[in-house]
Amino acid sequence: MTVKLHLLSLVTNPFSSLFTHRSTFTRLIVYSFTVFYFTEFTVYRRYMARRSNDTHDHTMSSPSSSPYRPRTASDYVSIVVGHGSSALTLQTLSAPSIHAPIPDKAMAFDFLLKHLKNFATTLGAADLTNALANHFDVNHAVARSETDAVIANLKIAMFDCRNLSGVQFLNKIGQPIGAVSVNPADRPDDISFFVFDTTVSPASIDSRLSKIEPFTIRFALRLPQSARTTAPDPAADDGFATPDQPFDRATALAQLRTEVMAAMDDDLIDDLNVQPMDRITNMRNSINNLMTATPSGRRLFAHTPGPQDDVSPQMARILANSTTAGTLPTYLGSLKFLEDKTVFNMVFPVPVPLEDDGMPSDRTVPTSVAKLMEDFLGRCEFEVFSSVLRQDYVGSDEATSPESIRHVSDRIRRLSLIYQSKGQTITCRVDDLFKKYLSEVPVLPDDTTLWGFTLINYFWSALPEEMQTHITDEQLYTQPNMATLVDKTTQLNELRKL
Repeated sequence: MTVKLHLLSLVTNPFSSLFTHRSTFTRLIVYSFTVFYFTEFTVYRRYMARRSNDTHDHTMSSPSSSPYRPRTASDYVSIVVGHGSSALTLQTLSAPSIHAPIPDKAMAFDFLLKHLKNFATTLGAADLTNALANHFDVNHAVARSETDAVIANLKIAMFDCRNLSGVQFLNKIGQPIGAVSVNPADRPDDISFFVFDTTVSPASIDSRLSKIEPFTIRFALRLPQSARTTAPDPAADDGFATPDQPFDRATALAQLRTEVMAAMDDDLIDDLNVQPMDRITNMRNSINNLMTATPSGRRLFAHTPGPQDDVSPQMARILANSTTAGTLPTYLGSLKFLEDKTVFNMVFPVPVPLEDDGMPSDRTVPTSVAKLMEDFLGRCEFEVFSSVLRQDYVGSDEATSPESIRHVSDRIRRLSLIYQSKGQTITCRVDDLFKKYLSEVPVLPDDTTLWGFTLINYFWSALPEEMQTHITDEQLYTQPNMATLVDKTTQLNELRKL
């Protein structure tokens, strides 16, 4: 009787039997039954969920076999560009993994790049390149290295004789000097600056800079100053020009040693009747006279006045035929710096561009020489860096490639105001659909003749039939002439009207 009661309670209420009966065997049976039940239930739920996912697409479109991942509103993120008071916040597409499909990576990269270019005039190149480098999952060390090499070549090109043309000489207060002689002995005082024009073609330095126009600017460089002597000898300070004859240092030192020993054997020095201090003074005077007469490696011109340069026609137009020589420090070096790169580097070893009147350049002034050069180099830096980084992150994809355009076209065409998600029919707002279009368009080329479709037609097809009927009946919108939609901006403006 007791056994029958146990079995009856087990069948009618197995869960309560687990707590009311202390038999180990009974508890084991109840526990096994409970585990089996919940395991089967969990497996069944997972199976049904998987079938639901395989049946319905999770985008605002009909089911599709496209391998490209869908996007939702959560794919937009905010990033901070710049620092300090000039920092700004941009909303952009989240960066796909470097293993993501090429169209997805291209879309995200070009979307942010287009926004950053709009702020190129207000933000520095460092802020713009950092924004790209920090947002995308790619090592940017190679892009940095290549960019630095290109910028270095651009700086060299600014002071390349092939890109320079001479304008005029200036004195120390920035006034033009009307007459300068080829002969250093006849040059006026205070020749302090020389004004150049330089024109640099970025595309000739790197093909990735083909979209940046040639850069032309006028600036001045400070000339080395030399004090005059009785026989004009500018060797005192500059040391930049080349002597008439090659300087043999070993021969000159041997000759100097011989002459010093001969000077020390002078009778005035060897006379024992002369006081020691007078003997030292006589020796010093002899050696000073000797050094004054001895040629050195820094002697730029011979003591006999005469033309030292066969100047080029360009320099000849700047110089006058004659002038009155002065006595104050001035430029007495070579005039070949417009044609000879070696001479230019000797005269201007570290060129610091000044304003065209010889005054220091202030980077805080938008029209200053320093600021204009900085802006030009910044544009080039951002262009090269973004090009290299896009190549490393996106790959060989081009926005104008037929394959890329086709993928974007398929993705836009599948967008719909009514779509299926997890077995349910969902109707989104028109604003949400429009935002999806805006996120897809940036990767497309500006020339819409390469598209093969129009945004207006795709967007109109994505609207429900009743909405199309209402717009048509109420004459709320008039279809444009499709022949006029020749660029991306025109198509976007027409899409906004719709």
